[in-house]
Formats: sequence, structure tokens, C-alpha cells
Amino acid sequence: MATRKNYYDEKYVYDMLIEYQGLVETVEDEKGHKIVVNKTYKIEQLENAITVEVLKVVRAIIFYYGYQKYMDYQELEAIGIQACFQNYLKFDPTLGFSSFNFFSIIVKKCLYGTTTRNSKKRRKIVYMEDLGDAIHSSVPPDVDRLAENLKATLIDIVDSNFVGKKRLKYKQIAEVICDYIKKTKAYISKTDMYRFCGSYSFRASDVREFLQAIRDYNPEIFSLVENTKENTDGIVDPGDESDE
Repeated sequence: MATRKNYYDEKYVYDMLIEYQGLVETVEDEKGHKIVVNKTYKIEQLENAITVEVLKVVRAIIFYYGYQKYMDYQELEAIGIQACFQNYLKFDPTLGFSSFNFFSIIVKKCLYGTTTRNSKKRRKIVYMEDLGDAIHSSVPPDVDRLAENLKATLIDIVDSNFVGKKRLKYKQIAEVICDYIKKTKAYISKTDMYRFCGSYSFRASDVREFLQAIRDYNPEIFSLVENTKENTDGIVDPGDESDE
């Protein structure tokens, strides 16, 4: 196949994915996952060509979100590509996602979870008094450190009060909110934060549910994650139509 340019060509990848899905034969493993069998040279060509393009998404996500600070870059690349490769058959344009958005969400969620687990051993014990001192001090805070402290505190609340799938979801949302604060260097608005969380496929209703749960268990922390007078009732993000 012809050498492609450095940018991600949506139509090129879309056409290859549709062709690939139409050619492959699959069987299901014991977990119900589809596995490609009887690969032809054409199918292997398509897999390789799609992977070359998807690697551009993986690299962009790694550098944009700074995941290389937490793990070896080549290891991150391999993990991101593997996560995408396992989903070549799951791309469905009728769901409204471009292939770029589809793979971006997969990579972000995969590498976010991987680097989070990898960095847990470096997390420090944090006290609410430390967070309050940082917020009310006249000296500009170290936002990155403040976000890390907030993350540790939120996750401690979640670990202490929730179990199962809810615990996992709430910990992921806590991580994303703190990542938002790191990138914006401020808490701008709920609406903006909802959009940011939406890029990780969390609905606005998921985030609101999480914030309410944190309020129930520790109201004081809302000086850090809810310091806006903006009325967001009725606001619906693109992935949250059920709130209308």
C-alpha cells in the first residue's frame, strides 16, 4: 500500500476498517470475544496498514497527556496499539463515532488506567488540612501538586465507601477530574469539566453522580471541585441526552 502522510486520514482508515470487517472470518473464544481465523495476505495487509495509522493516535495521546512521565514510552505504545487492535472488529460507524474518536477514547482510557495503576506506589498520604491550606493561602499554589493531593484524597474517600463497579468508575472519574485541573491550571466551570470528562466517555450524569457522592461523604472537599456559581441544571453534553 502507498506510504501515507503524517496526519491521520479519517476516510483512508474508515475504508480499510470496513473492508477488513467484510473480509475476516471469526470465531468466539471462551469469553465471547471474536478472534480472526484463516488470515489471508490481504487481511494481514489491512491489519498492518490500519495499525500504522492508529499508531499516530497512540503517539499523540501519549504526548498530549504526558503518559510518558509515568511509564516507558515504548511500553505505552505497545499497550495502546494492542488495545486498539483488539477493537478493529468493534468499530461501528452507525454509533456516530469517527474512527479517530473511537481509537482515541480506547487509548485514553487504556493508558489512563495503566499509568494510574503504575503510579499508585508513588502516591503520598494526604490530609484534608494540607489541601485547605493550599487553597486559602495567599501564595499561588503548585497546581500539579494540589491536583495530586486532591486525587489521593478523592480516591481514599472512594476506596473507603464504595465497592465493585461503582468504586472502579468513581476512581476513574476522580483521576480524570484531577487531570482536568492539571491541564487547565484552574477550575474553570462545571460545563468545561463535563466536556473534558466526556472525552474519556464519561457522561455528565456520571460526573454529577460522583460529585454528589463525594459531597455526601465529605462536603468540605467541594471548595476544591465545586467553586463556581454557574447553574448547570439542564446542561446536556453530547453523550448525555438522557438528562434532557
